[in-house]
Amino acid sequence: MAAPSPITLAYSAVMALAIASVAGLVSYARKAKVPAAGPGNTKFFGSQVGGRSVINYSYTDMPWRLMAYDVYYFFTFLWALPHIVWPLTPTDSGELDELAFTRENLFALGVHFVLIVMQLGFIVSIPILVLLPIWTAALLVGLFFLVNYGICTVLNGNKVEFHSNPKYAPALPEHSHEQWIFINGVAAG
Repeated sequence: MAAPSPITLAYSAVMALAIASVAGLVSYARKAKVPAAGPGNTKFFGSQVGGRSVINYSYTDMPWRLMAYDVYYFFTFLWALPHIVWPLTPTDSGELDELAFTRENLFALGVHFVLIVMQLGFIVSIPILVLLPIWTAALLVGLFFLVNYGICTVLNGNKVEFHSNPKYAPALPEHSHEQWIFINGVAAG
């Protein structure tokens, strides 16, 4: 696969910047003035009450607008991207750290890499599927989902519910009413 040309990269950057600018203008235009509190006035709060750091747009908004917001906030918080895996050395948790160089973690990172490459390849190939006969496209999509599910099963196991290791988190009666949900990885979800 050939590397994209500088013209293609520049065009992509300009398009992303244009989408982010439109998202910023839309965000600015959407800010409504709140009437002064007084008798007969109703004050509505959004679902996310907080300071300026709260991203406040509705998940029920128009899809193109949500995408524009996502692009805008991607570039707004681009500086934080390296902090996802920073630092690359294990921290105080030792072998329990997600980035510790243990055999199990390296295996999980390898499987995630395979999933990322495979899923990006699938997304990129979607326009090509339009050119194929329906039964062929359906067969390829079904095969992809079957292989993807199999790889995710290798990573996550085939059980739906997992319990903490009693060595690290013993089940205490005072916590019996609590239910915790853990989502493991973007590529494996």
